[in-house]
Amino acid sequence: MQWFARLCSVILTLVWLAMTYFAVIVPEDPMAAHGWILLALTLLGCAALLAAWRLPRMGGGIAIAAGIAYALINWRASLGSGPLAALGLLIAGPFILSGLLFVVIDRMRAGALRVSRPVVVSLSVLVVILVLAMLSLLLVLGVGNVVPLYTPPAKPGG
Repeated sequence: MQWFARLCSVILTLVWLAMTYFAVIVPEDPMAAHGWILLALTLLGCAALLAAWRLPRMGGGIAIAAGIAYALINWRASLGSGPLAALGLLIAGPFILSGLLFVVIDRMRAGALRVSRPVVVSLSVLVVILVLAMLSLLLVLGVGNVVPLYTPPAKPGG
């Protein structure tokens, strides 16, 4: 069951490394100050999830905290804009659930908690679905416009 948590952390980290590339290396628009804070929180969450491979409770706890902080800062920065606040929850959700998955699996291995395998698998599937939904929404909202898929050929003489 630990591999479910690890798979979720790798997928989430790869998605955020790609988003970081688009936001920092080839930016379409300059980011606002809160955008840099949110990006730092996502990278902290990714680092925490990778650290959770060795230290599940600590890494999972930091990922949960980073996800909650992301949701709160995004909500505060997007007051009055319902869809952006909802997008913040969609982005924070995988960090919170992945961190929770690491903590739950660690507690199960220690014998302090009993959770059925279908619950852990369902939580893992939910994390993967949230990550894919987050990636789809980010692409629809403009991250995909950074690298155009098709550039029409230039007309000769003009």
